[in-house]
Amino acid sequence: MDHEQRADPRSEEGPRVELPGAAPEPPRDVARLEELLTPKTLDPELAACLQADASGDPQGATNLGVLLEQRGDLEGALAAYRRADRRGDVDGSFNLGCLLAEMGDLAGARAALGRADARGDASGAANLGVLLEQRGELEEALAAYRRADERGDAVGAFNLGLLLADRGDHAGARAAYERAAERGDPEVRARAQKAEAELPPVEVEAAPEPPAPAAPEPAPVRRASRRRWIVALCVLGLLAVLIAWRRRRA
Repeated sequence: MDHEQRADPRSEEGPRVELPGAAPEPPRDVARLEELLTPKTLDPELAACLQADASGDPQGATNLGVLLEQRGDLEGALAAYRRADRRGDVDGSFNLGCLLAEMGDLAGARAALGRADARGDASGAANLGVLLEQRGELEEALAAYRRADERGDAVGAFNLGLLLADRGDHAGARAAYERAAERGDPEVRARAQKAEAELPPVEVEAAPEPPAPAAPEPAPVRRASRRRWIVALCVLGLLAVLIAWRRRRA
C-alpha cells in the first residue's frame, strides 16, 4: 500500500540551523569609549553621559563630547558631537563647528556652524560670520553678524561694528559697539569702548561730506591690526571662551 509522502517544509530551503545568540557589535566609537570605563578608571559622570548617548539622547552626546574634549580625547569628542549634531542638538552642532575649526577643517566648521545658526544659535551665527569674513564673503558675514546681534550676542554685535566701520557706516558701527558693551564681559566691553572712541565725532558725521574725505581713512596697518584682533578673538581667543562656554553646558 502506497503511503502518501508528506513534503518536508525544510527540503526546499535546506535544514534550518539555529545559531547561538550574539549581541550586535557596537559602533567603533562607542566600543572604544566603553574601554575607558574600566573598573580602575570608572568615572560616574562619564558613564552617565555614555549611557545617555547610547540611549539616543542628543544632549547626552553633546555632554559626552564636552567631557572627552576636556580629557584631551578629541577624536572621541568629535564623534560624540557628530552624533549630537545628527540628532538635531544645537549645542552639538556648535561644539562640532568650533572643534573642527580648531582642527583646521574650515569647510566642515562652516557647515556645522551653519546648522547651529539655522537652529537659532547666536554664537553659531557669530562664529560663522568670522569664517565667512576670513574667506572674503563680506555680505554673508555681515548678515551672519546681524543675526547674532539680533539674538543678543555681544561678540556678534562687536564684529558687526568692526565690519560696518570698515565700510564707513560709523553711525551703525557706534550703535553696534554700544550693544556689545552693554552685553559683553569686561574684555569685550573694553574693546567695544575703545573701538567706538576711534570713530569720528558725531558732529563730523552730521556735516555734509566733501567729495574727498576730510580725514584720511585709518592706516591699513592699524585696520589690519584690529581685524587680526577680532579673528584672534573669535578663532583663537574666543575659541577658548567658547570652549569654556561649551563646558558650562555639560
